[in-house]
Amino acid sequence: MDGRSVNSCINNWTAGKLCQSRVEFCRVDETNGADMNELIVLDEFEHLVTVEGVSVASLGVVVTSRALFRDVERAVHDQGDSLVLSTDGTYRIHFGGWTLVDCGGISVERSGTGYVQRFRPWIYMCVKTESIIAYEHMLRALVKYAKTFLNLELKVHSASIDHADAIASAFELVWPHIEILSCWEHFLRQSRKQTKLEKTKGFMKDIGKQHLRLLHQSRSLKQFRALSKRVVKAWKESGEDKLAEWLQNVYLTKRWERWSVNSSSVPGFLPSQQPIESHHRVIKVIVTDYKKAPTITVLNSVLPRVLLYDATNLTPEHHRHYAEGLKFIYYYYEHQSI
Repeated sequence: MDGRSVNSCINNWTAGKLCQSRVEFCRVDETNGADMNELIVLDEFEHLVTVEGVSVASLGVVVTSRALFRDVERAVHDQGDSLVLSTDGTYRIHFGGWTLVDCGGISVERSGTGYVQRFRPWIYMCVKTESIIAYEHMLRALVKYAKTFLNLELKVHSASIDHADAIASAFELVWPHIEILSCWEHFLRQSRKQTKLEKTKGFMKDIGKQHLRLLHQSRSLKQFRALSKRVVKAWKESGEDKLAEWLQNVYLTKRWERWSVNSSSVPGFLPSQQPIESHHRVIKVIVTDYKKAPTITVLNSVLPRVLLYDATNLTPEHHRHYAEGLKFIYYYYEHQSI
């Protein structure tokens, strides 16, 4: 199936599943599980993106179910002005390389005697090419239909994401004052890949990693900024100018500096993508038999299965944030090499 055939297939499929009015959204009986869990299409969009200097057409579709989307209302009620969000691309489940993107809230919920961060999906986007435009379409659809269906002004305070400029830019276009947290685990993985920048073999493993972990445990963003300057200075004095420049230019910029445990202004919200990655592992199990599937299979089998799983795992608990208290780890930095 070529590009035109795929687009035609998606256009025909969305025509009968569009849900863009409050009347249509609320027409089903909330006690009817089949109707509440049924896939609905919020938006379909086409746009041009530049790939390796060439302008190419891309297509995307934003979907959800009534059961999942009503969870937005619970999150807004419970979190208020401290509403947090997470999104990321999952797997390329379409034979044409299309990516499934999930987007939803993060709450800190009880688990046994403690607490754990959980990702609660609200909407999905299936898109040919991930880009600023695509993510902006998805986020604006979320805002638009939160207002249309639920009469909510969706204002997101913070978002936890991997280091992806397209996603960050889309967030800032929709919510200009959003606080972006950069995933610590993703950063740590990226730091291990910078050995080619080392002047002294093993510097990152033996010294650099320890410095980064100390920064991650900073008691505040103010302290983090002060200590990061000392780290950069120490690396340069050790002759590791390239590593220092990488750290400064990639992970110490205003957009990406919030990767320490206390960098968020929302108590209990950590710079981590582990909650959404746990959800991705579930999706992987669901889509294993459908990788590189034809368009119609993705639309009629894969997406409904994912939505049904999410709906059957909605939590009855509040979507609030919990912080156990101020448990700071004090380091005697004067005894460290930084």
